Amino acid sequence: MRYLGRYRITPHGHVILQLAGATAGTAAQYTYHETIVFNHPNNDRISVYGAIMLAPCPYDDTGYASNGSSAGSRASDLTTNLAMLRTKFATELHFTGVYFPVDWGNPGVLISGTMLRDYDAILHTGDGSNIIGTVFAASGYFNQGRKDGLAWVQFQEGVWLDAGGIVCQLGQGLSQNLIGPMVTIGNNASGFDVRNGSFWTTWGNIVSMGNGGDGIIVFPDCGMQQDGGVFCCSNASNGFEILQTGGTWIYGPVMSGSAIGASHMWKNGGYGIKCNWAHAAAMADCGYGTGNANGNLSVISYYGSAIRMIPPYAANYGDCTPPLNTIGNMNSIIGN
Repeated sequence: MRYLGRYRITPHGHVILQLAGATAGTAAQYTYHETIVFNHPNNDRISVYGAIMLAPCPYDDTGYASNGSSAGSRASDLTTNLAMLRTKFATELHFTGVYFPVDWGNPGVLISGTMLRDYDAILHTGDGSNIIGTVFAASGYFNQGRKDGLAWVQFQEGVWLDAGGIVCQLGQGLSQNLIGPMVTIGNNASGFDVRNGSFWTTWGNIVSMGNGGDGIIVFPDCGMQQDGGVFCCSNASNGFEILQTGGTWIYGPVMSGSAIGASHMWKNGGYGIKCNWAHAAAMADCGYGTGNANGNLSVISYYGSAIRMIPPYAANYGDCTPPLNTIGNMNSIIGN
């Protein structure tokens, strides 16, 4: 990138950065002690690919260990899931001792200005310290190229969307197997953070499990339109938390009229979905079979919030507060 920064990329140009990796066995690990920064004025003409995947990455939570929200369960699941992911990805970027002197935390990867054209087939791992996996401080379209997937494991936060609007084109068509997932597992705080006026939308699945905070958190004045499946399970706090915003939609698992499996938020230490001073709509199963730890409450709406739980995939609520189609909790409602 330092070399490439000396040059403009022509409107019809395309630069591909092909990373090395294993051809069998487990991922080849490359260790970084500083942030990888993508801030070329022509980021949208640059693609970054890991080596060809060793095997397909699981697209929903059925491919991962998910034994509950306690610290012991999450630690055990982290070991299991990381070992599994290293047999799927051929390229692993491991970050340790990273310090970045700008107010974006300490990102392992920073993409700023304009989004990269493609970014795919990379496993990101941290050392468990105060490092953020990837900060997307950019706007524009983000593709996954071969649609293999991306994963972030054992950072402070996995993915941090900051002051940008990103449309992720993670695969078209009707088959779930064409959609590269975005996976955040075993991070100290949340898996996905949407902050500072950002908006995120994607067709691809999100798997956010076993994190020390929320699976996904949408901060005030931000938004998220998730048209693929959302699987937020076994997080220490909530599966999906929405704070002071009117623009959050969890519309998976229906994509182009084709059902690809119910989104769900199970086994979390808090709630499946927590909505605070916010409006949201969701097709998500938050209580079937294995509820959440906070009184087995699947969905909570309070301080003037309104959540619409859309059938058929939002049919299982467990216990919600206020009760379905009843105003309560300071003029809030959960409807269907």
